[in-house]
Amino acid sequence: MKKSPAFILAGFVCLMLIAAGCTSPSGTTPATIPAATTVTPVPSAPAAAATTATASTSAPWSGTWNTSFKSGSQLIGGTLVLIQTGSSVTGIQNNGTFNSTVQGNTITGTWNDRPGFGNETGVFRLVMSEDTNSFTGTWAPASEGVAALENTTRIWNGIRAVIPPMEWSGTWNTGYTPADNEQFNEILTLTQAGSSVTGTYNHGNGTVKAIAQGNRLAGTWSDTSNNETYTGSFDFKQSADTKAFTGRWIYSSEGKRALKNTTQIWSGVRV
Repeated sequence: MKKSPAFILAGFVCLMLIAAGCTSPSGTTPATIPAATTVTPVPSAPAAAATTATASTSAPWSGTWNTSFKSGSQLIGGTLVLIQTGSSVTGIQNNGTFNSTVQGNTITGTWNDRPGFGNETGVFRLVMSEDTNSFTGTWAPASEGVAALENTTRIWNGIRAVIPPMEWSGTWNTGYTPADNEQFNEILTLTQAGSSVTGTYNHGNGTVKAIAQGNRLAGTWSDTSNNETYTGSFDFKQSADTKAFTGRWIYSSEGKRALKNTTQIWSGVRV
């Protein structure tokens, strides 16, 4: 894929046997959680591929989640592990246990501290995003009841710790724009094994190697033209319907940081 000094391409956590609960340091907060990745309210990401980009359609809540919940003015982070069996979702978060029922994209239930850790209880409601990779919600102490979930400011949000990669295997009709904004076309053929993706394109015996995560594919490209080998890197983002991608590319000499601001695009559609 090179045509103008040359373009190209290239380059659950455990859904363990437990799943989330909450506890409360003062009798009004979900289970005390060691500060981990703090997560602000998570917006829905683009919908992922139906087969590999989302959690199991039969158990979308199962998995490990990086969460944050608000207690007073504090935002506390932690890890929540959930297991879904039919319409039931159970789990453990540190010293708390978690029991809930699924209705649509929402789970509503109770959290309980383990004996010796406050013995506090409460209620919660969590709503999963369309792509099944994040949730937003609220919680309240048991004394306030489920009705308190409607107006409480006690948030409880999370993002899936490991987002399965979308499917990139197949043939793509791609176009790329060099720095001079002239458009060129290449056929890109990709093969995926788990999160590892390799491929070829027709210009200069071009090859790509990349890693897929969620709807992103990042890696390196290499090809030969006029007895010279050119290399670089790229970053693609697949569309929600899995039929197209948009992305950027650079030469190795530009440095990986250049990917963020480059105007050299590389996009494609499935053949």
